[in-house]
Amino acid sequence: MKCYKRIELHNHSTESDGGMSVPQLVDYLYANQITCFALTDHNTTSGTPKIEAYLQKAKLPIQHLPGFELTSYHGHILCYNMGRYIPWDDIDKYNGDLLFDRVHQQGGIVGIAHPFSVPAPIANGMRFDMHIHNHDLLDFIEVINNAHSMVPDNIQGILWWEELLFKGHRIAATTGMDLHRPSDLTGYFTTYFLEEDPSLSLAVSFANAIKQGQTIITRGPLIVASLIDTQLELELSHVPSTPLHAVVKTGMRTLTLDLVPSSTRITTHFVPKPKEKAIVVELYEGSIAPDHLVALAPPIYL
Repeated sequence: MKCYKRIELHNHSTESDGGMSVPQLVDYLYANQITCFALTDHNTTSGTPKIEAYLQKAKLPIQHLPGFELTSYHGHILCYNMGRYIPWDDIDKYNGDLLFDRVHQQGGIVGIAHPFSVPAPIANGMRFDMHIHNHDLLDFIEVINNAHSMVPDNIQGILWWEELLFKGHRIAATTGMDLHRPSDLTGYFTTYFLEEDPSLSLAVSFANAIKQGQTIITRGPLIVASLIDTQLELELSHVPSTPLHAVVKTGMRTLTLDLVPSSTRITTHFVPKPKEKAIVVELYEGSIAPDHLVALAPPIYL
């Protein structure tokens, strides 16, 4: 399996509404074996220089991806590779493309956080309701937010992501802890991105992986899928301890494969149909139900 690197992409500090200062957040992540992360405080990048200064002083082997979470009454947008803020005083519910374009103009990558969160009046602005004219402007979607329930919130994000892929859009999937204070991290989903060249900076490596759709969402083994001619191969990072089920989707058909605890690979005959745009592989433990989801493989673009 190629080299996939773990990264935590959605974290907050006291620079916005988090309960830990920047140094406390860094120390907490490091204590939990998290050595690659993004700080995504609400509507501010003030924590970025503080992280850089603290990492230089503490000499911790941690990599930081600069960013912020643009937070509005029409939804939340995660912006990475952003050392400075973008203007959004002219935010338009009917044209979210405007904000995506501005992030790209500064060399950043942009996606939607928890798109199907509980809406107003319970949680004003948490659900994304801006109109998107060009979905190709989306670099990624946070399909699973660990602070939100799998049903109904996260499963809707996964299905929306898959729907866009099946229409031909190339959009990566991410997940986030949405960490605001110390929490039990047992069983949560995390993101792994393909690190093709370790000599490249984190910003470049992560952006390359997002643009190629090379991210894995998992709370268990890593899983990747490849299609060579008419052979679809699934590869796991380690032999599963329990039986797993892989669900292969194209938007036109669904195939279920059983992965027994004996091998890290499974191969099956698969011939793409002319109108199929992408292949998505979901991994489940036990029954095939939202609460039993274990991982999402990087999509195969056809």
